[in-house]
Amino acid sequence: MDKLNVEIVNSCKGLDCISIVDWLQFFGAIGGAFLGTLIAGLVTLSSVKKQLVFARDMERKRELDNFIKVFTDISNILSREINYLEKCIEELKITNDTKRIVNLLKDLAVQLESKQDDLRRFDYVSIPPNLYMRISSIDSVMNNLIASFKKVKFEEDYIISESEKQKFIVTTEDICNNVKEFQNELIAKDEQSIAEIKRLDNKWNERTTGTLRDFVSKAFRRKKGGSR
Repeated sequence: MDKLNVEIVNSCKGLDCISIVDWLQFFGAIGGAFLGTLIAGLVTLSSVKKQLVFARDMERKRELDNFIKVFTDISNILSREINYLEKCIEELKITNDTKRIVNLLKDLAVQLESKQDDLRRFDYVSIPPNLYMRISSIDSVMNNLIASFKKVKFEEDYIISESEKQKFIVTTEDICNNVKEFQNELIAKDEQSIAEIKRLDNKWNERTTGTLRDFVSKAFRRKKGGSR
């Protein structure tokens, strides 16, 4: 009698048919896909963040460039005004001629009005509010001086007293000192703006140089590894 060969086959149903190896491969594929997506997302997020920071820094640089231009233009106007006021003060000190003093004060009123017009032509929307307030303050002082100097009227034979003359000198010195102080503030702001622009330039120059250095270094390593 021939031997009966019997093959025993283990039966399975549903998830029981999936081996541990199959599970590992399945979760490995999902994990790899998730990790790849996560890394790509992080790289994209980092790139977008860097672009936003760069755009913000470039906008700040344009703002600072505008500050410097406005500061420089205003400072030039103030320099001419300071020179004029100092000459006027010196002349007031050495003359006792009433007519000459009256003419000096009239000329000073005209000069101040001219400088007011020059200062009012600037676009102050983009400059720091504290500087705008300072300019408004200077403008107000000039208005008061112009009004007081325009009121100076003496009769033909009037001789100005020393105390009256000193009053005009002190008043003119006050506005001169105000203008000098404001110019010094502008110079300080100008220097701060230039320093900040340099920091921004260095920040992005270093990043660009570092990226280029890394690229060259990696390329050199690949070339060296391939030649072995």
